[in-house]
Amino acid sequence: MVGGDGPGDPVARTGVGVAMTPLLTNEVAKRLGVAAATVRLMEKTGRIVAMRTAGGVRLFDPAEVEREARQRQAKKLGAQ
Repeated sequence: MVGGDGPGDPVARTGVGVAMTPLLTNEVAKRLGVAAATVRLMEKTGRIVAMRTAGGVRLFDPAEVEREARQRQAKKLGAQ
């Protein structure tokens, strides 16, 4: 395949340099190890930003979710 977009291509596999698909609330909850209600509260308080579809479904940027996951991990490690 030309252009580096095949499944065997490292860029396509890792997502580096490729726009990542936004995540739904339940996907974010799973990645962070929290309840979906907690994700909604985090969005409401501004801790994590969500876009909304025309139907009102929250969509989260994977990079933003990763940032929050790193912050949560750092806080957890600092508490020990």
